[in-house]
Amino acid sequence: MYIQLPISNVQPAKEGSSIWKWIVRGLLASVALVILVVVAGLLYFRSQALVESVYPDVTLEQIAEVERLTGITFPKGSVWLGYEYDHWTCIDPSMIAKVQIPSHLLNEFRANKLLFTPAERVNVTDYKNYPSWWKPNQVSKTADGEYYKDEAFVRWTLGTANDDNLFYIHWSVL
Repeated sequence: MYIQLPISNVQPAKEGSSIWKWIVRGLLASVALVILVVVAGLLYFRSQALVESVYPDVTLEQIAEVERLTGITFPKGSVWLGYEYDHWTCIDPSMIAKVQIPSHLLNEFRANKLLFTPAERVNVTDYKNYPSWWKPNQVSKTADGEYYKDEAFVRWTLGTANDDNLFYIHWSVL
């Protein structure tokens, strides 16, 4: 008493047509992968172009920029050993610098009011990609500090290595 109706009226595809369907899908996936690789490569090269790294010939404009961003005035005669400004992190740009303070100017430098801020965290090494000159963990620390300035965070370390007074500073937008 049951009526036997066909389950579906779909006709089977021609033999060989399913292989073309897989070839087209494979080509589309390959094109998508190539586009992804090209976009990732462009972003990587753009990021490398937007990192301004200077070692050891820091310009007067870069020194003025560090002083403006951090509020710290460096004494004349300080030797700038490295500077890097990361423009790529558009939301949170950051800057690091390393300065050698001559011994006879150290007291003048320590008179900066911003250097009296005690550090909650005493490690200035949490920068994403360290240049070869960035080694604050290799100095015998005499002082650490951190403070906020104009919606930015500044962390610094003052220490000695081989009888040189080295000042490391890391500035980043919050």
